[in-house]
Amino acid sequence: MELKYVDDFKYLGYVISNDERYDKDILREVRGLFTQANILARIFGLCSMAVKTILYKSFCMSFYGMVLWKYFTAGALIDFDFVTESA
Repeated sequence: MELKYVDDFKYLGYVISNDERYDKDILREVRGLFTQANILARIFGLCSMAVKTILYKSFCMSFYGMVLWKYFTAGALIDFDFVTESA
C-alpha cells in the first residue's frame, strides 16, 4: 500500500502543512472572521455600538487552536492583525 504525499490537509478543522507553518490556518481564520463580521454588520447594523461590541467579542473573537500557531510568516500575522483591527 502506497501512502499519498500532500502539501497540506485539514485535520479536525485545522489546516496542517508539511512545511510546519500555520499560514494557511491563519488565513482560514481570517476568512472566517471577515464572514462572521459581515453577517453581524448586516443583521445588527442598526444596533448601538455597545451591542455591536458585545456581539463581535462573543461571535468573532473565539479562535480555538490559536495557541498552536507556533511558526508563521510575518505576512500571515499582519493579515490577521489587520482583520481584527478593521472588523
